[in-house]
Amino acid sequence: MRREGGRAVLDALAGVGVEGGARPDLAVFLELLGRFERVTNLRGPARAGRALVDTLAALAGVEFLSGVETLVDVGSGNGFPAIPLLIARREVKGVLLEPRERRWSFLCEVVRELGLDAVVRRERVRSHWDGPYGALTCRGVAPREWLGEVERLVVPGGVVMCWSGGGGVGREPGERVLPSPLSTPGGGLLHVWRRCFT
Repeated sequence: MRREGGRAVLDALAGVGVEGGARPDLAVFLELLGRFERVTNLRGPARAGRALVDTLAALAGVEFLSGVETLVDVGSGNGFPAIPLLIARREVKGVLLEPRERRWSFLCEVVRELGLDAVVRRERVRSHWDGPYGALTCRGVAPREWLGEVERLVVPGGVVMCWSGGGGVGREPGERVLPSPLSTPGGGLLHVWRRCFT
């Protein structure tokens, strides 16, 4: 049975403009993140205490999932951006790739607790052979790890989204990326492009 998110977290989500329908599930996710962080290093010292900021940054990608049925998230780690996206777009089926055991365990618990239509695979992107998917998302994963897999993993016309701290992201020849500055404290960029049809 799912728990309801704490009042303080719900209020904080409302205060930063998160729509009402997604708030309870996002609050549960953030509570699970906080609980797991006490026993394992899910985010690293530089990201500790930035859960609301990371949530808002992830939700900036929701608008690009219109019409998308399946999503693969590379290096899902602590759940950003995949978990907030799957909460906001319940119609999307997700596959989360995370090779590290503790983070894989955390993600399995989140998916189970929230009843998300998602599976968590303990795999690296290069050894994942399902798909193709309507969208690929990643954050904090070097482009050399996933960029060469886009053609194999994303349907023609599918969307690729990468959250970065402000640096550039490589891309396939002939594809154009228009990075959008994130309006969250600390900024960063959301790089979005569509895979060519050829």
